[in-house]
Amino acid sequence: MKQRKSRLQVGTAASASVLLVGALCAQAALVGHSATGAPAAKKTAPSVAALVAGYQQWPRVNPTPSPMRPEVAARCLVAPLLENAAVPSPDVEPFHSYFVTVYVNPIGQQVMMGMRRPVFPEGTIIVKEKLQDMSATAPELLTVMRKREKGYDTAAGDWEYVVMDGSGRRVLSKGRQAHCVCCHEQWKQTDYVSRVYLPAALVQQFK
Repeated sequence: MKQRKSRLQVGTAASASVLLVGALCAQAALVGHSATGAPAAKKTAPSVAALVAGYQQWPRVNPTPSPMRPEVAARCLVAPLLENAAVPSPDVEPFHSYFVTVYVNPIGQQVMMGMRRPVFPEGTIIVKEKLQDMSATAPELLTVMRKREKGYDTAAGDWEYVVMDGSGRRVLSKGRQAHCVCCHEQWKQTDYVSRVYLPAALVQQFK
């Protein structure tokens, strides 16, 4: 009888130990969860509009608006309609008097304005305002070049091209746009960025 009672006491003690350990583990898990919080939700990539917001506070590349060649202006202005076209339709020739003002974010400033053979770092954003004339105070259109991660578009320098309305709030077209790639191919040696709008005095100081 005494032996049975002893076994019962041992069994009860063991059960209590298991319950205590279980409770402590549960408490530790609860504390850990509370300390770390729920698993972080996957971050949403910022929109293009958010990325270019306030771009006019970035370094301005050309002090005064630069004239655009008619065919270049046409490609930019009808980009949303000609996403797969290499050349613009002759019907868009009236877009012939546009000017451009260019801004670059701080990430790309040194390369844009100081290197003869630039290789722009990931995260560089170049914004071009398309202006009806030199005195215009508001752009009719924005075209944006955004340097993406390696492998985004290896054959074209990993640039993403975006066309936006003049306010910079609405995206009209974006991505690996064939008409943009076709135009910028001629500037492959300068990482697909033309920089024809840079002041001559600045170009002479390139390293």
